[in-house]
Amino acid sequence: SSAGSDIRLRLGKKHYITASAQVLHEADSFGDYFDKELSQWHIGFALEYAYSSLLGPFRFNVHWSDLTRSFGVYCGIGLDF
Repeated sequence: SSAGSDIRLRLGKKHYITASAQVLHEADSFGDYFDKELSQWHIGFALEYAYSSLLGPFRFNVHWSDLTRSFGVYCGIGLDF
């Protein structure tokens, strides 16, 4: 099971800042969710800047996950499908 939250702030007409947090609880079976030895919790965070352009949103994202224990970077342009 997973849960997450995003907070987006609009700066001017075309600039956006988004902060995201995600939590994931995983186990091999439903009964294992309640056993600390057989289930795992994971977390991730991201901070994104977006600019609304003629080609769609331009996005730059820096994120961290406890699965990789490192930072990552994502750049994109256009809408996600």
